[in-house]
Amino acid sequence: MSTPTAAALWIGTYPKADTEPGTGEGIWRVGIGPDGKFAGGELVAQVPSPSFLALHPSGRTLLAVGEAGPGRLTSFHVSDAGTLTLAATATSGGSGPCHVVATDSAAWVANYGDGVAAAVPLADDGALGEPRTFPHEGTGPVADRQEGSHAHFVHVWGDRVLVSDLGTDELRTYPLDGSGADGEPSGTVAAVLPPGTGPRHLVELADGTILVAGELDCRLHVLVPAGPGRLEHVGSVAITARTTPDGAAGYPRTSPSPATWCTWACAARTSSRCSGSTTRPRRRRASTTPCRAPSGTWSSRTSPTSTSVRAPGRATTRSWPTAASWWWPHSSPTS
Repeated sequence: MSTPTAAALWIGTYPKADTEPGTGEGIWRVGIGPDGKFAGGELVAQVPSPSFLALHPSGRTLLAVGEAGPGRLTSFHVSDAGTLTLAATATSGGSGPCHVVATDSAAWVANYGDGVAAAVPLADDGALGEPRTFPHEGTGPVADRQEGSHAHFVHVWGDRVLVSDLGTDELRTYPLDGSGADGEPSGTVAAVLPPGTGPRHLVELADGTILVAGELDCRLHVLVPAGPGRLEHVGSVAITARTTPDGAAGYPRTSPSPATWCTWACAARTSSRCSGSTTRPRRRRASTTPCRAPSGTWSSRTSPTSTSVRAPGRATTRSWPTAASWWWPHSSPTS
């Protein structure tokens, strides 16, 4: 199977504030020229709350999770010209899916709402099968965020996957092929992080070291291999010296400043957008830029030399000077 010839960035959006999913949001495509500059931007598929996207390794299938109550997973065929054609839809296996990663034969989904990790069979033509689900139970000390399991991120880890559980302060692990769902409903706990960490996105270094961004404690945690399927927590460092009004670490979740985006970008090279006191922070894409104090204003233009974070359901972007984009090129299998 050939790879599409047109390089592109794929961008997922949320619905506008105070509107229901399916009221205008969807997947946007921004072209990338031979010189690396962005070219145009168009809505190529209307789908409810596509909060995270992932590309199949072939480059021919784009996946989107629909972050709603009963979660949905949608697959699209990617043409040579970069257009999307609906291929299939399936349940995500849980509620409020917030992350998806594609392997050769499956789409792994993290369902934040009920903590279920799910492996959805994925065919070369984009067809989706019934999900194999991996529920989990547990709580953490942060009552308003850790009242139960909250699967937040999936990482391919050799012949297994790691699942960050914000609600239980754990990294769970399952076979990459999704086997063992019946006999291994809760999987294996690969690592336990300090209480109140709220593990979110992570990256794996070449030597096997794992860096985990703590959403709740605003710390970057370091874990090292400790035997087959096990990781040992060896330390952490504060992501920011800023505090909330009550003196706790990090920034208020109800009113993030532009610097918050930069701070989160430093932690395992990810970023998030917080939205309201009654909703959890929403995920955004990977970055490879060093942290720096942001500058700039709300702008309807996207500079080739600036990072731009699209406001959900809005036509404006937040921009500041940097050397890379939050959004991943379609030639990459990760988001």
